[in-house]
Amino acid sequence: MSFYIDKKRERNGEVTLQCRVSFRKKSKTFSTGLKVPIVGWDAKKQSHTKRSERSKVINQQIDSWKSKLIVAKDELLKREVYFTVEDLVQEARGRLSTTQFMTEVYDNYVKENKEPYVEQGRLSKALLIKHRRTLSALKSYISEKYQRQDVDLRQVDYGFIIGFKTFLVTSENLAHNTALKHMQRLREVFLYCSSNGWVVKDPFKSFKFRFEPVDRSFLTQTELDSIESYVPPSESLERVKDVFLFSCYTGLSYSDIKKLEMKDIQNSGGFPVIEIKRQKTNIESYIPLIPKAQLLLSKYQFCIERTTENKALPVRSNQKINAFLKQLMELCEITKPITFHCARHTFATMMLSSAEWKVSMESVSKMLGHKNLTTTQLYGRVQKERVDSEMRKFMNGDNKENKGKGKDREDPDAGLIPA
Repeated sequence: MSFYIDKKRERNGEVTLQCRVSFRKKSKTFSTGLKVPIVGWDAKKQSHTKRSERSKVINQQIDSWKSKLIVAKDELLKREVYFTVEDLVQEARGRLSTTQFMTEVYDNYVKENKEPYVEQGRLSKALLIKHRRTLSALKSYISEKYQRQDVDLRQVDYGFIIGFKTFLVTSENLAHNTALKHMQRLREVFLYCSSNGWVVKDPFKSFKFRFEPVDRSFLTQTELDSIESYVPPSESLERVKDVFLFSCYTGLSYSDIKKLEMKDIQNSGGFPVIEIKRQKTNIESYIPLIPKAQLLLSKYQFCIERTTENKALPVRSNQKINAFLKQLMELCEITKPITFHCARHTFATMMLSSAEWKVSMESVSKMLGHKNLTTTQLYGRVQKERVDSEMRKFMNGDNKENKGKGKDREDPDAGLIPA
């Protein structure tokens, strides 16, 4: 710290004493509010050298400011929080603004902007759980890198953001896309902070959200047929098989089937239809039931879940159902990794790719309860079986251009350039 006067601002032989504080390679200059006579001021000693009572008071005030700044620095260091030279000066002046801490702000954001909507049913509990997972990972990152419980919000910069992304992939062992989902939730909090004026610069400004394309696992028609024809050795495995197949026939996710009640199934146009709002997005799904799905509902009309809770199907916990599914896939000799959510992928892929069904993208989107068509387009893959089938028709002359030529068409090898 240093004290000086600016003679250019002299009035009636006096100037206001200035103080410059340097900390962490940054400086802050402020006015002490103390009037000092120019005559008698020693710039080198930073004190008033004139022998008078007023000079003694001036020097005592300077010593007092020195003491305040030292005490302020020690106090801030004791708190083990990030602080700037501005904070140091404000602490010395006795009016340090309230510090905003990263995880504390995140926690309050979830409590104020997510939990009330979950309680009202306007947001899913799954979204709340995801935010809490991100917050937990953030606390682990701060503890590991900074050896602190929390950091000042102003300390969060681009380096902090990149470090957190690396931590998620390495220490938390998360896939690239999963890590980016955490980053998206963290950015949501920073947009909230920016709206409140708590941060000046956006640490995500240079961060790129580049998701890697994912091959969503699904069952082919042949694999689905093998599961349908398989007879499980136990009732528990049979129930898991039926619930999984029902998801394949309707596209409902695990959480949606678990909460599905018979009141959600109504007659429309002469056949039963499921009308339900998705647990995840609160978007309405409209799903006409194919005969196979109707048979499964009839099969469990007398189960305890139906008679006591009016639930459509007996659904076990997600952990248990995936454990049984793994066993079921092994018994059906299906080697690809299949979870319950793959049933939803199977339904979407079959509806869009099957030459037999030929369901439009818009209809599938409505059945799946997607917010936009772009999400549905991810399932618009063409399977090899369909390519083989359509090319076989082409080779046999069943396409529109060759229709009617019959057996009288020319030799297919005619006109080809010899090898």
